[in-house]
Parts: sequence; C-alpha cells; structure tokens
Amino acid sequence: MASIINNIISYATGSGTSGSASGDAQESAGKSQEIELLGEAEELEPEEYKKIEPLFPHLQKKGDPVARPVLRRLNFENSPLSKYANLGCYAAVVDNAYTLKECDELLRIAERSSADGWPIAQVNVGMNRQVLDTSYRNSDRILYDDHVLADKLLKRIEPLIAKDIAYIDPLDAGTGKGPLGWKGSAAKRRADKFRMTRLNERLRTDFMFERIPDDEEELEYRKHLKRNQLLADEIPLDPRDEVPEPEPELAPTNN
Repeated sequence: MASIINNIISYATGSGTSGSASGDAQESAGKSQEIELLGEAEELEPEEYKKIEPLFPHLQKKGDPVARPVLRRLNFENSPLSKYANLGCYAAVVDNAYTLKECDELLRIAERSSADGWPIAQVNVGMNRQVLDTSYRNSDRILYDDHVLADKLLKRIEPLIAKDIAYIDPLDAGTGKGPLGWKGSAAKRRADKFRMTRLNERLRTDFMFERIPDDEEELEYRKHLKRNQLLADEIPLDPRDEVPEPEPELAPTNN
C-alpha cells in the first residue's frame, strides 16, 4: 500500500524518485507523507463484521480467514495533496477488504474468461478502434463484466463508505460527505443530488463521469483493488514445521 500512496503523491505533486541518495531521501519522506496523508483507521461495529459473507461461499472452509475491512480516509488538507483540499475530492483506503482466497478466485475468474491470457492493454481512439500506446497505458489487462460480482464487491465495503458518499446533497455540505463537505459549484447551481447506486459491472473505468441514456449526469468513484501477499522467503517459519534435511548417503566401500 505504501507504493500506491507514494505513487499518488509523486503524480499529484510532480515529484519522483530515483536510485540516488536523493531518491532514497525522497522515498523516506514518502513514508512519512503516507502517515500524514491517511487519517485514523475506522472500523465497523462488531455486529457488522459478523454479517460479512464470503464472496464465494462454496470455497469457504471451516477455519478460513474472514475479511475485516478497515477504512482510512485521505487527508487532503494537511498533506502534500493540499491543493486538492478545496475541490471536494474524496478518496479512502480500505485495508483487508477481501481475503487472499477471494483475491485468488477473482484472478482465476478473470483469467478463465480470457482465451489470450493477459493481453497488452490498448487505448481506445474512437470509431471502435484501439491503438497500442505504452506511454499512456503500459500494462496487461483483461476486460471482464459481471453484474453479480460487482454487487458483491461493493457490498463488502459499502458499510464503511456509505456515510461518506451514499448520498450527496450539494446544498447541504454535511449530507453524505462526512467531514469533507461538498464543493461542486456547478452542482450547487443546478441543485443536483447524487445517490450511490452500484459498482460498474465493467469493473474498470478511466473517466470520472459520463452521460447516461436519459442525459442525466452520472457521478462516479473509482475502486482500485490491490492484492498483498508476502513473498515465500519473507514468511517466518515455525521451527516445528521445518523438515530436517536427509542425511547424505555414503557410497559403499570395498574392504
């Protein structure tokens, strides 16, 4: 997660890191910036955690870990991203939203849907045409749509984010935005109200809003998933689990 936060700061502030001593110093500063950027951890009530259902019940076994999502809002005002503080921006990090088994199954579902594995992502240039431009998008990508799965993904974190963005009234800054307020001047003039409805079943987006068929404006928030897992050589071993190396066999000798 630290790498994501540092990338956000670097992109938004125009700074970067390098392999030099100055780069190391910036990386160290980035870690302290992360602390300033993220607010206090906010948990659900114990009863709410008991209501959490696995994404894939058929895979859940007795004793398997259960997700325990925790939210930390990004503090724009007192951070390197302070220039966005007056724009009514909202972002939050939800740790432990999904278990490792759930993340593995999400990857498996996506990969099973693609005959070409993870193809290089291209850029849509209109007229149903795409071009390869690694200066703009340099990654592999699988396009996968799933209404049911999108609903499950949102349901897991909805109790944490609902009080912030479930309902936004620009004429009442305290409604639905928690301590952040709402400062969309254009929305205030039109007296638009926004209600969180669903997670886009396309499970991907590069834009912030679009026009829907009835020509009403649709406000969107992006959701990024990051799968964390310790490398094998970083996982501490219990001495009781260590398997002793077999004794070397001695070659027979002629006496």
